[in-house]
Amino acid sequence: MSESRPRIPPIIDLPSLEPRRRRRVSQLINLAGWIVYVYLLTPAFGLLGWILGVELFAGHVLDDPYATVLAVRVYTLVILVAAGIFLGWAGYNWARFRGVDRRRAPQPITNTALERHFRLLPAKLSALQGARVATLHHDAEARIAAVEIDSPASPGAREASPTAETRAFTPATDERRATEGRR
Repeated sequence: MSESRPRIPPIIDLPSLEPRRRRRVSQLINLAGWIVYVYLLTPAFGLLGWILGVELFAGHVLDDPYATVLAVRVYTLVILVAAGIFLGWAGYNWARFRGVDRRRAPQPITNTALERHFRLLPAKLSALQGARVATLHHDAEARIAAVEIDSPASPGAREASPTAETRAFTPATDERRATEGRR
């Protein structure tokens, strides 16, 4: 019983849309990051090998503790430098953008844009906007296939009558009506 869902394309990860140079730089940065990551995990690999009986751990850590202390010092230095760069960048951005708010509210969407986007007639859109309860059904491409609007006869009618009047329409029939009306 598998449910068919619309395929949602990736939003952020679209390297095919990036210029070739930027894509190559991104790949090189990614490769460098993996190399550093594997290098930093080398002691963990040694520990795992030691647990599994490989003699590398004893040769690298136990036989030469000075090299281990030196490696820990280098790691600590790298961590401190990275933290300093991060804090410096955060401080720079704080100083540069403090008190400045460039964000703007989005432009309000018009009813005409909603009608065009969802392929609805103006009367159906106003019915949707005025409805307290509306159910939208979508097709496989995530477009509106049908709309059901529950509209009680009076404010207290829903409690009195569990079967409220339901109006349903489909955008496809609305679109045909709209194009027929324009001819």
